[in-house]
Amino acid sequence: MAECLQSTSEEEWFYFCISCANIHREPVFILIVSRYSFLTCIECQETFKTGYKTKKRTPAHFCIDCKEIFPTPLLLKLHSEEHSGDLPYKCSTCLKVFAVYSAWEWHRKQRDTIQKIDCRKCWRSFKGKVCPGVLCDLNKKHQVHCAVCCIGSNGIEYVTA
Repeated sequence: MAECLQSTSEEEWFYFCISCANIHREPVFILIVSRYSFLTCIECQETFKTGYKTKKRTPAHFCIDCKEIFPTPLLLKLHSEEHSGDLPYKCSTCLKVFAVYSAWEWHRKQRDTIQKIDCRKCWRSFKGKVCPGVLCDLNKKHQVHCAVCCIGSNGIEYVTA
């Protein structure tokens, strides 16, 4: 439902044209129609009468690559490392790299969890440790095999008793 813009303070809102709002990931947009004046898009600087507004954050922290908005500079920095290719954390098992320590730590904890896995060849259950992405890929290829059925390396660390 469109909201008619009359005399609200421009200090409290961010305004986006329809094009920029479509590529933005802002969770709360309000559709507006300005009958009296043109508004300026914060993203592309174009003027418009029909577009969107959202509550202004002070200060706003925009990712210049994907236009996502973050509430704090720290969250923006952590997010930006994913775009920059600066991936300092690496899993020694599957060689996946991570920009954020907490994501790497979560991956390691999942990797070190002993889980019950079913062999896709003989259908016996066995216990093993495996990186989350590796197990998913093996399942898609129907290559999850127990130690007896496995030929070569598959990324699963088999655990006995």
